[in-house]
Amino acid sequence: ENPHDDTSFLRVVNFPPRGIGARSIEQLQDAARAVGCSLHDAVSATTGKAGANLGAFVAMIDVIREQTEGLTLVYPKDVSDGAGTVSVLAPVGSALLGLKEGDRIEWPGPSGGTLGVRIDKVVYQPERAGDYSR
Repeated sequence: ENPHDDTSFLRVVNFPPRGIGARSIEQLQDAARAVGCSLHDAVSATTGKAGANLGAFVAMIDVIREQTEGLTLVYPKDVSDGAGTVSVLAPVGSALLGLKEGDRIEWPGPSGGTLGVRIDKVVYQPERAGDYSR
């Protein structure tokens, strides 16, 4: 959610295991202190195998962040083939119904980790706008 949240970064960086051990984390923390930046931003200053593994993790997180920005909750008939829409009948879609800005949900991921979504902004809510034609 926030690439500069070091606590969250440390919680997920090696869960599930990604070959990023205590020495790699120590090297990353040293680089962050030396440069005066977040752990996420210090990955580019981390060298060797630690830098490669951490770089792969950050790249994966950045792709996921891009893919989940601006998702629209829609009825099944309005789901697009591309990214950007989630059906209200999909498990995560139905879990989102009724949430408001700032709410967060989490669920077990397929590889053992935890996935989560936070509602940053509700751009349009048909029922609130009186639009019951959909």
